[in-house]
Amino acid sequence: MMQKVRERAGLILLVGFGIALVALEVYLLLIQPRPRDSLSPEERQWLRNKGELVFAGDNNYPPFEYVAENGEYRGFNVDMVRALGLELGVDARLVPMPWAEALEALRQGRVDALQGIKYTSEREKTYAFAQPYLTTSQAIFVKSDRYDITDLPDLAGHVVAVQRGDFAHDLLKTRPEVHLLLVENQSAAADQLLAGEADAFVGNRFAGLYLFQRKRAMNQVKMVGEPIAPAGYGPAVRKGDQVLLRILNIGLESVERKGIKQNIDHKWFGQVIQSRSTLPSTFLTLALVLLAITLASALIIYAWNRMLMDQVRQRTQELSISNQALRQRAEEMAGLYQVGIAATSSLNFHEALTSIYEQISQFMGISTFYIAIYDELEQKLHFEIFVDRGEHRDRFTISLDENSGLTGWIVRSREPLLIRDLELEKDRLPASFVTVGQPVRSWLGVPLMLKEKLVGVMSIQSYKPDAFDEDSLRIFSTVASQVAMVIENTRLHERIRDQAIRDGVTQVYNHDYLHEQLVRELERSKRYHHPVSFIMLDLDQFKEFNDHYGHLAGDEVLKMVAKLISARVRSVDIVGRYGGDEFAIILPQASVSDAQAVAERVRDAVENTPFASPQGDLPTTLTVSQGVATFPDSAQSPVALIDQADRALYAAKIAGRNQIHVASPIS
Repeated sequence: MMQKVRERAGLILLVGFGIALVALEVYLLLIQPRPRDSLSPEERQWLRNKGELVFAGDNNYPPFEYVAENGEYRGFNVDMVRALGLELGVDARLVPMPWAEALEALRQGRVDALQGIKYTSEREKTYAFAQPYLTTSQAIFVKSDRYDITDLPDLAGHVVAVQRGDFAHDLLKTRPEVHLLLVENQSAAADQLLAGEADAFVGNRFAGLYLFQRKRAMNQVKMVGEPIAPAGYGPAVRKGDQVLLRILNIGLESVERKGIKQNIDHKWFGQVIQSRSTLPSTFLTLALVLLAITLASALIIYAWNRMLMDQVRQRTQELSISNQALRQRAEEMAGLYQVGIAATSSLNFHEALTSIYEQISQFMGISTFYIAIYDELEQKLHFEIFVDRGEHRDRFTISLDENSGLTGWIVRSREPLLIRDLELEKDRLPASFVTVGQPVRSWLGVPLMLKEKLVGVMSIQSYKPDAFDEDSLRIFSTVASQVAMVIENTRLHERIRDQAIRDGVTQVYNHDYLHEQLVRELERSKRYHHPVSFIMLDLDQFKEFNDHYGHLAGDEVLKMVAKLISARVRSVDIVGRYGGDEFAIILPQASVSDAQAVAERVRDAVENTPFASPQGDLPTTLTVSQGVATFPDSAQSPVALIDQADRALYAAKIAGRNQIHVASPIS
């Protein structure tokens, strides 16, 4: 019985394979003829009489068509036209020239076709377009530190570099408010932007990216706005030249069907830009082939149903994995956009770093994240944000030495580092890995570069192996350039703000900032029902010191006193120069006795510190008188609190100086 089943299954399989072979032969004979066989006798004779086809192209439009430094004519269009000539069995002569001359050469009939041109309804009045190689669009390129140009309307009033005769030229010449800087090719337009002669460069998206990468200027520019006017891009002939147009389309279909175009796509763009499905030559042929294949498939499925089910299951799993990867890529790109928004949403340094971490953690599976700022002068790394499993750790600093680990290696090499599995790669690491707590398994770090300047290092880690790959490195490196700029901008903003609220001599807070913080602390005190103390202090007989030693010596004393005070208060306390030789201290959540203890430490420190004179005289001893007032016991408002502390200070002066007096409670 089993023998008969096996024989019958074998017979069915053999018949099925026979039908499949017949179907395949019919397909090869009827559906995939050579392109010369698809031409009519008149068209074949036309090609023989022609002898060669002459194509004009731009001499400087990389990566589509350009003359290399060695004089060779190269590019995507060049390879496509040469492949087209081989498929059609005709010599394809390529003539490079400036783009405006190429357009004119075709209009005058000095060449047969253009290698590649973007379709527009206006150009269709002059040229007949063959089926496109791909879909392309224009883009706006500006300097990376420019934020006032984000779309076409923003170009008004600005100088914009474009190639003469390019689609961007046709588009922008209708906008009189845009000042066009016309150049011969897109490389020259890119140079005008880099040199600062133009505010923007509008050109082909692929060409622009290729040019800036070749000029090593990707970190100096950025592409803004949505893609402009996506449209087909391919060969074109003169209007009415239908014979040549049909011949070119037949050759292009063959080049694509045989996979030649796909190979050229991979060579120049790294991916298939656009593919098109080719239809069978006739519905009858399609019906015959489908019928034969269906019959063969039915017989094979009948005999080998279980095997095909396994294959379907496997294929379904592969498609699911592929779809998951595509979804992940889309989520990553959306996350990248959100990181950019979050990074620029705040001018506060640490708020910006926190926003960057929150966005990255949403679209990249991470356990640990940190950003370390590089101090070139001190050769140190300041870890300004360090998050492990969602918990923010305290900021810390390490020296840049041999024990600075992988982060130090990135600082020294200026190169990114991807470690898929630390456990497996620990013997091949470029530097030692410092483990704190549970060791991570995956590690990714990138330098934060602003042009040639190293700003710091950004790293993500995971407790799972193989959490990151080359795509993760690519995305993270893209984020890094944006983060470096944000860090530099926020630090500059904070330095400017800090200068505005600091006293120029002592570098403690100034009078205005003190008053602003006192108002804020009293509001917080009212909300949470805790005291706030205020100390007003004044150097005793400081006028005589200034008169004797001079104001320069007096300024040095004020600096020393400010340091003495700052060293004897808590980190939450606020020290400022109130004016002249008066200082003030705001002590949140401090009672009267707490404030008295601080005041006593300050009084003792000043009294026992020798202040040397610039003339080399014997050290001079100074004292300080202080007044203490507490909210809400001594006063109910900021102004009243300052007044009560000032009155207490005056009482200390009257009582003999070098004393601390406390304001009386409100009766």
